[in-house]
Amino acid sequence: MFLDIINSGAKLLNIPNVDQKQALKDAQDMAQFDYDLATKYSTDETTRRQYARSYNPYSVDGLQKLAPFLNWKTYFNKALVPVKKTVDGSFRSVVMEVDNLAALSADVISGTLKSRTINNYLYTIALDRNYLPDPDAIRKKSAHLNEYRRPKQAINRKLRRSPKVDPMALAIEGDFTARENSCQGLTSSFLMWANTRVYVDANYPTQKDKDDVREQTNSIIRSILVAFRAQIDLLDWMSAASKRGAYQKIDNLVVNIAFPDWVLDDARLTSYYTRNEKKSAISCPILEAIHYADNSNLNTKQSDNYLTQVDQLLSFGLYEDFAPLINGSPADRTDFSGPAAITNAWYQPEVNSITFPGGILHAPFYDYNYPAAINYGGLGVIAGHELTHGFDDEGVQWEGTGILNSWMDDNSTKSFTKMAQCVVDEYSSFCPLGKGLPCVDGAQTQGENIADNGGIQAAYKAFKAYEALNGPDPLLPGDASLYNADQLFFIGFAQVWCQFPPTASSLLTQILVDPHSPSLYRVLGTVQNIPAFQKAFNCPLTSTYAPVDHCNVWTSEPTSGAPLNDKGEPIVKDNEVNVAPVDRISPQDMDKYSAYQNSLATLKASANLSVDPCDDFYHYSCGAFPGAKTTFNDLDQENYKVINNKINDPDYQTTLAASTALTKMKTLYDACKAEAKKSTIKDVDYFKPKMDKFRTLLTQPIPLIGGAGVPKVTPKNYGDTLGWLSFTLGVDTLISPGVDSNWIDPQSTTPGATNGYQLFVDEPSPYKTHTFYEDGNWRSQKASYKNTVKHVVEAYVKTDATAKLPNNYDDMIDDALELERTIAIDYSRNDQERRVFQPQWNPMKLNQFPATVDWNALWAQSPKEGQDWITANKDIVLNEPQKTPALFDFLKAKNDDTMVVNYLFIRLLLAYSGLIPCSNGKCVAVMKELSIKQLPDHLGKDRLPRRGHLLPAFAPLNEEDSEGVGVMPEAQGRVYVDAKYPTDNDRQTIKKVTMGVMQNIVDAMKGMIEQLDWMGNESKKSAIEKMNYLQVNVAFPDWIIDNPQLDLQFDELVFTNDDSYYSMLDKITVYSIAQDFHKLTKLKADRTQFSGQIAVVNAFYSDERNCITFPAGILQQPFFDINYPAGLNYGGLGVVAGHELTHGFDDKGVQWDFDGRLNSWMDEDSQAGFNKMAQCVIDEYSQFCPLPADRSPNCTNGVQTQGENIADNGGIHSAWRAYQSHIELDGSDPLFMDRVYSQYTENQMYFLNFAQVWCMQKTYLTESYVSGRLMTDAHALGPYRVLGTLQNTLAFQANWNCARGSTYAPDSHCSVWVPTVMA
Repeated sequence: MFLDIINSGAKLLNIPNVDQKQALKDAQDMAQFDYDLATKYSTDETTRRQYARSYNPYSVDGLQKLAPFLNWKTYFNKALVPVKKTVDGSFRSVVMEVDNLAALSADVISGTLKSRTINNYLYTIALDRNYLPDPDAIRKKSAHLNEYRRPKQAINRKLRRSPKVDPMALAIEGDFTARENSCQGLTSSFLMWANTRVYVDANYPTQKDKDDVREQTNSIIRSILVAFRAQIDLLDWMSAASKRGAYQKIDNLVVNIAFPDWVLDDARLTSYYTRNEKKSAISCPILEAIHYADNSNLNTKQSDNYLTQVDQLLSFGLYEDFAPLINGSPADRTDFSGPAAITNAWYQPEVNSITFPGGILHAPFYDYNYPAAINYGGLGVIAGHELTHGFDDEGVQWEGTGILNSWMDDNSTKSFTKMAQCVVDEYSSFCPLGKGLPCVDGAQTQGENIADNGGIQAAYKAFKAYEALNGPDPLLPGDASLYNADQLFFIGFAQVWCQFPPTASSLLTQILVDPHSPSLYRVLGTVQNIPAFQKAFNCPLTSTYAPVDHCNVWTSEPTSGAPLNDKGEPIVKDNEVNVAPVDRISPQDMDKYSAYQNSLATLKASANLSVDPCDDFYHYSCGAFPGAKTTFNDLDQENYKVINNKINDPDYQTTLAASTALTKMKTLYDACKAEAKKSTIKDVDYFKPKMDKFRTLLTQPIPLIGGAGVPKVTPKNYGDTLGWLSFTLGVDTLISPGVDSNWIDPQSTTPGATNGYQLFVDEPSPYKTHTFYEDGNWRSQKASYKNTVKHVVEAYVKTDATAKLPNNYDDMIDDALELERTIAIDYSRNDQERRVFQPQWNPMKLNQFPATVDWNALWAQSPKEGQDWITANKDIVLNEPQKTPALFDFLKAKNDDTMVVNYLFIRLLLAYSGLIPCSNGKCVAVMKELSIKQLPDHLGKDRLPRRGHLLPAFAPLNEEDSEGVGVMPEAQGRVYVDAKYPTDNDRQTIKKVTMGVMQNIVDAMKGMIEQLDWMGNESKKSAIEKMNYLQVNVAFPDWIIDNPQLDLQFDELVFTNDDSYYSMLDKITVYSIAQDFHKLTKLKADRTQFSGQIAVVNAFYSDERNCITFPAGILQQPFFDINYPAGLNYGGLGVVAGHELTHGFDDKGVQWDFDGRLNSWMDEDSQAGFNKMAQCVIDEYSQFCPLPADRSPNCTNGVQTQGENIADNGGIHSAWRAYQSHIELDGSDPLFMDRVYSQYTENQMYFLNFAQVWCMQKTYLTESYVSGRLMTDAHALGPYRVLGTLQNTLAFQANWNCARGSTYAPDSHCSVWVPTVMA
């Protein structure tokens, strides 16, 4: 066929001497491409019957990323020329086959699909469909192929489509009589409404004729609806909730009969075809042949030749197709969408309407004077057929107003599927062509077959109801009088499908492509499933039309499927979640609808609704959580991908190059990727310079690696080595020097006397947290820790030719680790003691520090601002004035510096273990474990986060490192913001909406404070003052968008061409420490500073600055979306905001006042009330024990986690109150568009989204992970963050109807930041 088209096209275009060899090759390539389009890049028709999978809204920008082989903006602007609409990047369309389109695009771009073949194909199809006038060469050879062309059609069954008759054939064939009928068909397609008007005038000339046809046929159609509803009543496999969905569909059905009224209005009909007078013209880019005069104004003239008129009609047809995009109106459910003269009827699921055009409202289908039996067997079955389309495998996916929303519950769906499969199997056994040839495709034809079967059932029931009401009709005259009424019904039905005997060829064609079964089997397959037929014609059992087994289609035995109570009464639940229905989200608002659907998908994927929510709400919400680790961690990884993708975006390279800061980040990124692709660690000893420096400063042998002699560490050794470790490498060991706000006067209320920041020397920083070294934990964990250290030491020795392991190196490691434990237990304070800050404020002069360390040598290693501070003899705060001197006294008295030297060496190795190559599997495993920091499901961070060798968010070597997001955070944040909020409006909107949520939370918290029965009035005033002064930082600091300011931030960070990836990271570490020390020159503590990565999924509260920060990274689903309902936003981000705000009022927060000063504002009685509340939380959470009793630890440490637990509880209360205030002012939002989830109230959605925040992957919760969390983390595990919070929240228990005494509604609970007794 393609070869014939090529040659005919060449002849048409006067192209001589076509290379037949090349033409044949091109034709073969096009045929293969055509085959690939139908198979590789298309989806089978059965799969496409599932429409939810095909509803994928994409913006033009999103579509461009999905399938960049086309310029989609140009494509849509060209396609929408008929309606004079232009689009931008935000214009939305629905991509029905996302994966196929992406695959096609990829193959075009890669060259897998040759451009020559694609171009040839497009031109050839255009020629074949529009311009070739050679029926002998083309059509007669390939006529049979035309039958297999898949028509372009919409989701629905609208009949508006291109005519089957080829207009070119009309122009060249001379049989006028045969063509006359075809010409009329053309007018019906091209000028549907004008044709309809002619038909109505001819068949219903008077108003009475028009009224009669509608009134008479409407009575039959309405009786079918009643009968079908009765069928649903009797179904034993459909639940009561699903039946209500079916009734809603029937109740909302629109029935169009005969013709639309508006075509009778001359003015409206004329206006339809002459929309305006403005002229415009465009030409087809393929051939300069079709001219669109004015797409919205049909202007054909009798003087125009036939093909010119066809061109104009085609042009106007395009206008008709696209006009709904610009009229702004909702879908017209009364639209006939087809001509009145056609003998057909159709159901449209997307508007839930049935149309019966005038063309079918006559004999043999219907005649007012016919016996009722024939009318019901004819038009009645057709009406039932079309109605049943609303309930076939496609129809059940659409609800009563035409919205794509399946209304069947799971069990009903399973039964429906079983019924449908019976029909599929039945019809698949019909094989008219004989053995070895295709049989009827039961899957392909199931929709029509179900409609046939359901239709005849409803029509027969309606007929019998008519007879019961009106009595039987008189018998027919003559021999026909032998037929009874039931027989006439079935004869009238069979008459509908009479046809001239088909040829084997036409049967084959129908079987391959038609969704309808051949007529013979439409009769056989239907009546053999209705016992009334067999009874009417006295068919013996096992005869063809009376098989032993048959399918019950939309009917069942008249028994109740509802379970019975102990009194024998049916138990019928109103709905699954015991609430009244309210408005649901509509697809008309695509952005909001998409946000709802995304949230719905997340909730569905995570939830296990078989769990009782009152016994285990965590697993009810998170039991099927599909994430890799936790909600927080998984979203962090997605944020990193956003940064990666933006950096790699070709369109973003100009932006990167325009900023020196972004250029530096890109340089680091490129080096990181290169190192990931080919590691250089085995080729270059990156650790050696650090080791050399360590040896130089320490000036002592290192016994653990064979150093000769006995080390004797001097004060100078301590000062040089500890200072270098802290200020150059970011590794704090025996002390922890650093910069923090001036706790006493952070806003420098006495200028000249104080600064906003202060120099500190804090307690030691062991490698693990304090609880790790406590007795039971140390006993269970030491062996594993020691094994890790041994592997690292052994790996290092293999890289250093001067090092060797002494025979007693195992004992040396043991001694060093025991020293670390002694330091942690005896010379550091436990977590509970460290939560009290006043004893840690001890300013003193440098000469008051212990003489066992040369402090001048230590500070000489610090950045310039630190050295200047020491030169000026300003106060330095020693956090632990007893513990720190005692530590160095202990080390001196022990007189065993071997342990000290070995310990400092081990700490250096652990910090930079990633630079040491491995040679065996165990070593590799240990190194990987060291490189991965298991992330808690966290919120907030420590007041003084530890420094370390940080990795960027895009680093593939340590992509799970929780501190990785600390590298160049503002530069990475800029990239993230550019990706997520590309316009100024986007940026302002996210800040404005988030700030509104936060302000509501603050107001709610104020109300909670006012109601507290245990807090005195003066303390309440201080608490409210603290909230009035709260600084809220949202999304990102504005200055990162400004290149000069961003570049200035990183001006001191300089990379050279010789820098390796690891040397860049070293420079970043030094730069980051220097940035901290720059603060010493600031007059006031900066309350607007974000103090962390902007792309991180987290939020922070800072006691000493009284500020709360919501980075852009957390302002996303499932936490927040500007198009979410309020319940989801407040249950997600709202609770996060309330959590962080409550940190200002937890056991640590109450020690700091409104200005960030260390100044407890609670009076003694209020403090006693607070302590009682906190103790309740401690006791409650200490009972949560995820591990067996023989493990240590096995329960949550209520003391260690109290701050986070108090924040969780206070946060959910304040967010709930803020949400309720929002609803009071703005009203409720629509609910989900889903059979089950639409039944959740917005209040329930609040708690569902709260739980989503803490979902954790089951496989992630290993015993070792849980043990580590219990031992060291200030946060409870996700399941207990849900349980502990909600069992203290009475609003949860009320909205989920939880009985007193259930797990989530205990008899007693803690009242956290809410009154214990309401006044």
